[in-house]
Amino acid sequence: MRLTCSILLFGIVALGPTTVAAQFPTVRLAVVPSPEGTGLLHELLPDFERESGYRVVVYSGEDLYDVARAGQADLVISHYGHNGTEAFMTQGLGLWPRAVFANQIAMIGPNGDPAQIRGLQDAGEAFRQIALSRSGAQFVSNNSAVMKYIESMLWEAAGRPAKNLWYVDQGASEADGMALAARIKAYYIFALPPFLTWQHTCPNNARSEGGEWPLARPSAVPHYPTPCGMEALVLAGMPARIMVSIVVNPQRFPAVNLVGATALQEYLLRPAVQARIESFRDSRSKLQLWKAVGLHNSAAALGLGKQP
Repeated sequence: MRLTCSILLFGIVALGPTTVAAQFPTVRLAVVPSPEGTGLLHELLPDFERESGYRVVVYSGEDLYDVARAGQADLVISHYGHNGTEAFMTQGLGLWPRAVFANQIAMIGPNGDPAQIRGLQDAGEAFRQIALSRSGAQFVSNNSAVMKYIESMLWEAAGRPAKNLWYVDQGASEADGMALAARIKAYYIFALPPFLTWQHTCPNNARSEGGEWPLARPSAVPHYPTPCGMEALVLAGMPARIMVSIVVNPQRFPAVNLVGATALQEYLLRPAVQARIESFRDSRSKLQLWKAVGLHNSAAALGLGKQP
């Protein structure tokens, strides 16, 4: 079986990119929502399409591994810790994952910032100041698995402060927890891409729920208002969640466009593309949402050490 696959791959490569693109005109990319929702893929994919001759068809959703299992994807991109990634790999459905980019996580808080954490370079110190603040500052726990884990890290770094009146845990997570934090003007741990989406929709949500979340005063950065009185206050020292690209295994799914998926993966790892990931900004914010993490791959995957 291994020999058959190798001969098949050699035959595909020997045809050359133009012939292959004619046989497989598209690359089917299944991805979690945030790279598509923030416009990152719209920024990166057109150059790949022009250069390669492929058209990239994007499916965006948390169920991307269901799509891949149905044989409807050539390349998948998700968080390394996505609940479908490990099973997809251990069951032999994908080739070795490559780190491509990471989305920034932030400490979100009210514009008034009662704990005075804005701009701190130490996330553990920011958490400690919230816990020990005498200004009535509160923190709402985000009960999604990853955010809860980060919270536990910061709590340990802060010296394990007693979880008394400042600490609010109602079992909420993600956008629901963000809405709760906004209502009581509390701090919250949230990834930046979904936070921007929440900011964009929260005034309408507040009106539909009969709430009173006023638009806040403009932030210190011109032309970037902070709807519903919440903004990202601390990024330094906060982690970023690595996302990986996985070429779907052609031995398990014969219709996979192996050459096209591999070409797109290699394109994303180029130094020039990684630099664009670092410099990309969503139109709704000047904050850095994405970090380049191509360096976490093997030297061979990055094309290092090869003869010119």
